[in-house]
Amino acid sequence: MAGSVPQIPATGTSLERRPYLGRAGAIAAWIAVCVGVAWLDTHYGAKAVAATAAVAAISLLARGRAYGVLLGIALVGALNGIPGWNVNPDNNSIGHVQDVFALAILLGSLYVVMSGRVSTRSQLQRALYTVCAAFALWWILTWARTTIFGVVPASLAARFARDFLYFALTLPLLCDVFITYPRLRRQVMWTLGVAAAIFATAQIVYSQTHANLNFIIHSRLTTSFEGTTRVYSSMTLLVRASFALSLAALILAPSPRARRWAIVPTALFGLSMILQLTRAAYVGAAVGVLVAGAVWWFRAGHVRDVVRKRLIVVPMLLALLVGATAAVSSGERHLISKIATRAVGGYSDVNNTSGTVAVRTHVAGEELAVLGGDWPVGLGFQHPQAHPYPTLPNGSIRDTDLGVLNIVMLMGALGAILLYLPVLIVLRALVKRRSDPQGDMEPEWLRFGAALWIVAVITSSLTLTELFSFGGLELSAVILALAVSVAAPTYAAPGTAAAGS
Repeated sequence: MAGSVPQIPATGTSLERRPYLGRAGAIAAWIAVCVGVAWLDTHYGAKAVAATAAVAAISLLARGRAYGVLLGIALVGALNGIPGWNVNPDNNSIGHVQDVFALAILLGSLYVVMSGRVSTRSQLQRALYTVCAAFALWWILTWARTTIFGVVPASLAARFARDFLYFALTLPLLCDVFITYPRLRRQVMWTLGVAAAIFATAQIVYSQTHANLNFIIHSRLTTSFEGTTRVYSSMTLLVRASFALSLAALILAPSPRARRWAIVPTALFGLSMILQLTRAAYVGAAVGVLVAGAVWWFRAGHVRDVVRKRLIVVPMLLALLVGATAAVSSGERHLISKIATRAVGGYSDVNNTSGTVAVRTHVAGEELAVLGGDWPVGLGFQHPQAHPYPTLPNGSIRDTDLGVLNIVMLMGALGAILLYLPVLIVLRALVKRRSDPQGDMEPEWLRFGAALWIVAVITSSLTLTELFSFGGLELSAVILALAVSVAAPTYAAPGTAAAGS
């Protein structure tokens, strides 16, 4: 009986003072922070204040175990998308600070895996480890061949193609991390979504008003098309991925409230992607919606019924938007006309081999002439500082406008196959018929969105760089790992706990 009676502390007055002492401590800490900020600003300037605040925020996130937020920030840094901090002011292919962010993602994931605190790997994860190991081995052999039989120093050769090695090493490790710690998935997606929304808003405003927002955009190049400014930035890759995922949430999120909330980011990222005026992105997104929609339309069980009911919203929205063009202002009609002109111009350029298509075709022909009979294995990591090619732009065998040729020129058709293999393996896992057709709808929107994004990336890979640039490969590793975290349970061995569900 006595054990059931709560114990009342004898020193009740001390408990009464704790709230007061807590408020006093908070006031004292706030005064100390203000004094410290003033001192830093006086002695070292505003950048020191910003750096101190960033370190403090990272420390708080680490203390609160918001490691997914840190991972998302690292990816945004690799994409040079942190507002107010241009980590690559010289517009190099990879800046030194970007290297730090990539290594932070890689080494952090490696630490978790090496600590042994990961779930038992599924068949899908083992397959990814195998193909990524083969890709990394082929990278090492190509690097050795370049340095032994070529004229390129070892360090220069490695720097020229290190983004592909980052991808091969990071992807399987991140899959282990996301499956073992599913809470990181939500943290990463929220962080990337907020960063993409900030960039997309700034890009839309900049493209229409020419306001000085480069401290957010960090564009490496801008061009103008009929008065609309096109922004070239690695963050546009994140916007396209965010559009695919937000559209999937709009269609397949499990609750009506979540679907309503998805309307705003879908519209924001969609408008941003449209104003990028990238025709390959238009084609990729359209093909992605059609292919992923067709697969989910015929999926068995409860999911199929839900998808068929909600996918009909997409053509209805398109019809509504087309019909609404008559009611908008003349300025908005002019913008719509420009976008239509840009999209239709791509079809004309392809048919007549003119415009940018003609330029790309010419450069691609020059690259293939240089490649010659080495197409199975490539030319190696021929850095232009050591081995320039006079007939190619900037003397380099890598060109951001030529998509898949960026790896064919370096590691040949074999390297391209090994790069596409993990992407195709993840896509197959996403579209594979689930063993639980009446299963949870919670991760289904992510499966659908990831499949949409992968199809779009593969479709547009002839010219776009999601799979052939540093930022694109870092982003691809994260998105593919997120996809694996919801697809792996389907491939789990009997008796294995599905940690990623």
